[in-house]
Amino acid sequence: MLAAVATALLLGPVAYHRLVFRRGQKERLVHAASVMAITGLATVGLAVSAAVLLVTGYVASGLPAALITVFVAGVFGLLWFAFPLARRQDERVTPVPTLKVMGEHPVVSRRRSRPGPWWPDHRNRSPAQGRRARR
Repeated sequence: MLAAVATALLLGPVAYHRLVFRRGQKERLVHAASVMAITGLATVGLAVSAAVLLVTGYVASGLPAALITVFVAGVFGLLWFAFPLARRQDERVTPVPTLKVMGEHPVVSRRRSRPGPWWPDHRNRSPAQGRRARR
């Protein structure tokens, strides 16, 4: 049951995005997707912990099964929630330094202005040409 709920929560933003794409709801979409993703991750952690409890309860019943399950749930909680929240609160985090080539010269991006030949060229079109001319 938890796995099904986790799947629905983690795939929910995809469906939401498809339904509200280019409708001016980006802020609501991002907020809803964030809530669904965080809740989905918590549900995945619970589902995995329940599976661990099921297996360890069958192999080693009692206290060892409970301790192993609590350990696994704690690892999920620490890595997925506590550590990122602590890093978010830490204002002393330094940015990643930029790479330098040949002393003072920064690395030059070799990325083209367009991703590829399939990308539409909007720079040579006037707004009066309309949407059909851009295709």
